Amino acid sequence: MPLSFSEISYQHQILEINCDGETLASVEPLLIPRAVNLQRLGPTPLADLLVQLKALPDIDLLADPDRQPWLEVRVRLDEPQPDLRNQIENALQGKAVRLVRIGAEYAGKGSADGSEGNATLIELDQLTPQELFSRAWQDNFGSEVDEQTLTDFATLLREVQQESEQP
Repeated sequence: MPLSFSEISYQHQILEINCDGETLASVEPLLIPRAVNLQRLGPTPLADLLVQLKALPDIDLLADPDRQPWLEVRVRLDEPQPDLRNQIENALQGKAVRLVRIGAEYAGKGSADGSEGNATLIELDQLTPQELFSRAWQDNFGSEVDEQTLTDFATLLREVQQESEQP
């Protein structure tokens, strides 16, 4: 039984070794079938992933639910999706798989042109909390932070500062 999705392509086996006296005569691999299959979708944009999920086979009421494959999905996002799990679980309603992991990749991770090592160093005390938040958002998600998120951040920052000022 696989213990991790890193084993998705690994064929479990035992080796039957035949000897002729003290001489090795043959080695024969005997593949061990998986009790439960592993299935991975993605990484792909959310809209495409939802289409793929809806195309999965429906539950067979006569089949053993413990034999349904384990599913890992990897989704490529431009920005955070607070309802990502809900969207995926809704698309999987009635499908013959068991969701075990959702992985999200964001467009802004790293730098496509390899220029991230050439960035000018800036001291943290030169940046306001809002500027630091905006830079972190840009680095992680590859897009400018929207006004509503900046407003929410400012509200949280104000609340934290007020709490720290109270004796």
